[in-house]
Amino acid sequence: MPIEKTPKPELTKNYVPDDSAPIYVGGRKGGKPTDSWETVASAYRMNVMDLIKFNFKTVNSDEVNWYLRTRVGCRVASGSGNNWTFRDADPGMIYIPQLKIRFGHTVIEGNPGIQVDWEQKAKELEKMYDSGIWSVTGKILDVVGASDLALTFAEIGMPLSWGVGMSVASVASLLMAIGAPHVDAWNNIRKQQVLWGYSYGVLFGADKKKLDFMQSLGLDRRPINSPNYPAQEKAFQEAYRVGLVLGYSIGRRKMNLPQKKALFIMLQNAIGMNRFPQELADWTVADWRTYYIEGAREFRKRMLKR
Repeated sequence: MPIEKTPKPELTKNYVPDDSAPIYVGGRKGGKPTDSWETVASAYRMNVMDLIKFNFKTVNSDEVNWYLRTRVGCRVASGSGNNWTFRDADPGMIYIPQLKIRFGHTVIEGNPGIQVDWEQKAKELEKMYDSGIWSVTGKILDVVGASDLALTFAEIGMPLSWGVGMSVASVASLLMAIGAPHVDAWNNIRKQQVLWGYSYGVLFGADKKKLDFMQSLGLDRRPINSPNYPAQEKAFQEAYRVGLVLGYSIGRRKMNLPQKKALFIMLQNAIGMNRFPQELADWTVADWRTYYIEGAREFRKRMLKR
């Protein structure tokens, strides 16, 4: 049985570190059964002890064991029996730090990620998407699972009604229906809605914007009003929302800081920022709306070319 000691003072039960993002470990809801402090720290370019202290404000092994059992839900001991492992932890959630940098008019948040060359990363991003949306989107559900969708619903401030029809299976079914090289007119409209939703979603997710902000800009939906399919407006909006949620999950939870910076370098250079106020506090609703509409248009044109 792992050795434990109750910390004094004890962190509150709902404690969340400042400037942090949740991740799942252990394989039950996310991550892998082989996850460890060492593998997580390595993935996010952190010192192991810094990561542990960031989560629990202590590196005392006995106190850490107590937090792992009572807060992370660890139940499987290490081979020595002295410590808890992440394997099958339930819920299995720990936190990684979110770094913040200011680029142009945008405060970009993300995990430390892997150190890369900014220009090279921008080229890699564009090259990846240049192969076509469905070679990329076809792989999205390999990295965006049920737990990611659930976290995205909470992070975006999404009403429960949005979650209807957004199970991984239903999303996969939609992507399959519209992912073929040649689709009928109705599915082509749904395809375009997913593409546009995804384009906005990546930007809103990377910027950590919530639903009320999207609604204030009128970008939480994209009306079609098709004369050929007047009864299908609901289905078209659902397709847009699927794209929005998938893109948001990628931008908010799957892109690291170098990738986000590369994305905004690319898009802001394309948009041209000189016409916007220098201070964010001076931006009007019209400024924000123009910024995201043109940013999504550039993303759609450059990175989702099909």
